Amino acid sequence: MIVRAQIAPGEDDQIGDEEKDGLADTYGVSATWDGDALFAALAYQRSYLEVDSPVPPPVTVAADLDLLRGTLGMALGDLELGAMVEQVRIDPDVSGADRADGTSYMVSAGWQLLPRVKLKAQAGRFDSSDLDYESDILAAGADYKLGKQTTLYGLVSGSDVDYTYANGTGDDDSGSLFSVGMEHKF
Repeated sequence: MIVRAQIAPGEDDQIGDEEKDGLADTYGVSATWDGDALFAALAYQRSYLEVDSPVPPPVTVAADLDLLRGTLGMALGDLELGAMVEQVRIDPDVSGADRADGTSYMVSAGWQLLPRVKLKAQAGRFDSSDLDYESDILAAGADYKLGKQTTLYGLVSGSDVDYTYANGTGDDDSGSLFSVGMEHKF
């Protein structure tokens, strides 16, 4: 098992009316276990960001961000399976504002079809009733190894996003993406 911890100073970031200049304005810890055919990880991160104030008047305010993520993966011969769950909490630093929680789920699969060809697929969902936001994504692609350090890849993905604005109106947004590229590791 490998345990890691990290801290990062705020570097005088101005977030809302707060100045982030402490030694550990962002910190995280993770634990990873990697067996022969099984992988598991658990991670926590605490940081900050700017958000639009959820209460009038409309201003940008500081918010604390907490992330908790669990990951599980397994290899069954030429088949790789994975799953991830992530809980996010945004806590605005403004009187009268409630914190918002959301949860992400993701599953993935990879199949080594030929020695140089790997097929991949992934599906994910983010849902937050506090933020009135839902997002679904599906992606599929393939990798082709040109050599030990170079891989060509292609993928296609589609997403569907539903959200509701503070005034009660909403929007349904969807999109698709096709991508090709090459990765070379030095």
